[in-house]
Amino acid sequence: MDEDGPADYATIQAAVNDASSGDTIIVNPGIYPGNITITVPDLVLVSSNQYNATIRATENAFNLNADNITIKSFNIIGTGSSGYSGVIDSSFFCTIQNNKISNFHTGIGVYNGNEGGRGSIINNYIFDCSEGILLWSSNDNKLSGNKISNCETGLDMVDSYGTLIYNNNFNNTRNVQFVDISTWNTTKTPGKNIVGGPYIGGNYWATPAEDGFSQTNSDANEDGFADVPYKLNEVNIDYLPLVAPAEKPATALPVANSKTNTTSGNAPLSVLFTDLSQDATSRSWDVNNDGIEDSNEASFVHVYEIPGNYNVNLTVSNLNGTSSKTTTIDVEKKSSGESSSSVGGGGSPEPARNVGTKELSQVFITNGKAVKFGFTKNATCVVYVSFDAKNTVGKTTTIVEELKDKSALVSELPAGEVYKFFNVWVGNSGFATSKNIENPVICFKVEKSWIKAKKVGQTSITLNRYSDKKWEPVPASLSGEDKEFLYFTNEVPAFSSFAITGKAKSLSGENASGSEPEQETRLADEEIKNMGEEVGQSAAQEGDTKAPGFEIVYGIICLFAIFLYKRK
Repeated sequence: MDEDGPADYATIQAAVNDASSGDTIIVNPGIYPGNITITVPDLVLVSSNQYNATIRATENAFNLNADNITIKSFNIIGTGSSGYSGVIDSSFFCTIQNNKISNFHTGIGVYNGNEGGRGSIINNYIFDCSEGILLWSSNDNKLSGNKISNCETGLDMVDSYGTLIYNNNFNNTRNVQFVDISTWNTTKTPGKNIVGGPYIGGNYWATPAEDGFSQTNSDANEDGFADVPYKLNEVNIDYLPLVAPAEKPATALPVANSKTNTTSGNAPLSVLFTDLSQDATSRSWDVNNDGIEDSNEASFVHVYEIPGNYNVNLTVSNLNGTSSKTTTIDVEKKSSGESSSSVGGGGSPEPARNVGTKELSQVFITNGKAVKFGFTKNATCVVYVSFDAKNTVGKTTTIVEELKDKSALVSELPAGEVYKFFNVWVGNSGFATSKNIENPVICFKVEKSWIKAKKVGQTSITLNRYSDKKWEPVPASLSGEDKEFLYFTNEVPAFSSFAITGKAKSLSGENASGSEPEQETRLADEEIKNMGEEVGQSAAQEGDTKAPGFEIVYGIICLFAIFLYKRK
């Protein structure tokens, strides 16, 4: 389904009303209204990519009124009104997983009655609520991997018993209230826990004032657990409370180093900056020597619009000290009649000769709003680019360049069969960084004719992002299709140079899928064999291979065998 309506349903409630038990509803990126009531059991409702489908609710966002419902990967936002919840679960065996829930009175409320609940609340991020999770007369639930912060109460339990609560990160004014008998840790298990330690066990107990149990207790053997248990009361004890691992200091001073794709040229001049520093744990770029940080990314593009000489300062640091490097960029005014810059233009460092097609999209960016740049001219393989804005910057341009060949900004080809190379440039002056945006997403399309011609497996389609001198593959998530294209949606770490690839099906893979020509050939071979035997028997009975009709039948068999041999 899609907020704009081209998918099967325009609203989530409409899709739910038409669903049957056992169905999965995939929600495409967009902003949807809340107050969604689900009365169909065994239903899975999932965002096509983590947090890309946003539910903005003025009341409860989801009401779960049937058993075994799954709500997964949504960004659920309330208005802060008293009495409303992100998810209300009044059924059994429901799973609430991988959601981001904020600005409700109750993030997740579970009300099952004394018969039990037996639900799973897993890997959710709940913040800015009066109470993060409320269990009311609900027993035998599991809470694991949740981060609950900036709430008045993290977990409120009323007449609820037998809950298994482990590997959660509590950071609230009051983390737990009305404690009923529950289990607060699992057995010590190797694996990265919710605060980065080496073992999974209990929970991380913090407060905004930094005086929580996990923040003030020591971990002498550095196993990731406090040296003493955390006693909530006489019957509720976390025997393996988590402690954040100590940050190990670097052993040497950092050495600042960087490179640029150019140091001079005509305005507007696009410059790609890349950090090559050693032993650094943080960095700060000042691209015009005004003392204000412009980026902290390892690589970014800045466009100099005004002619002049600019001193670019890169400062890197670790616990042992800092180091800086200065580079001078000379930006000249283009003389009358002079040809335009050789780069792709509009904030792109890609040489123009390698740009096949490009398309621009402009959007007004406002803090806290979901931003979507749509490319409606279909000039490239990119359908849209989206992210959540963390600052207001006004009208912003995003450029997508579909390239003729491998980008000049990368040093090697990605693995697999390449469908398209393309660049995505958002805004100016290193705007598209974690300081300004979050949850960046790219939706792209792949021609079915290419998949068929290259014999590429659909599940092997991958979006590769070039970063830190290597390709980072991300398996593509199929979000839709039409007669000509398959559409994929991917959450990406950042915007830069990309390649879409796939892997050709192996011969064994084709056979495994049941190749009809081969089956037909085997059947035909058996028919030929049987026909030959029949003719042979007939000839033997007549005692004369020169009998009328024998040569005709034998010739037909030979021609049929040659035809089948060519089909193989």
